[in-house]
Amino acid sequence: MVDSSIGGKTAIDPPLGKNLIGAFWQPERSFVDLAFLETLPEREFINGMAEVIKVIKKFVFVFKVDTDSFF
Repeated sequence: MVDSSIGGKTAIDPPLGKNLIGAFWQPERSFVDLAFLETLPEREFINGMAEVIKVIKKFVFVFKVDTDSFF
C-alpha cells in the first residue's frame, strides 16, 4: 500500500518477457481504506510500517538534495 500506491506504472507480461508492454500515468488522487490495516497479521503490519519509514527517508533525502542545490 505504501510504495506501490505512489507510482503510476501499469504493465502486462507478454510471452517474450516481463513488463514489456505498459504505461506510466500518475493518479490525481489516491483513496486508502485504513480499516484494511486492521485485517493484517501483526507481522505484515510491522513490515508495512518499515516501508513507510523507507518512503519518508527517501522523500526527506530528495527534498534536502533539491533545496540544497538552490542555496
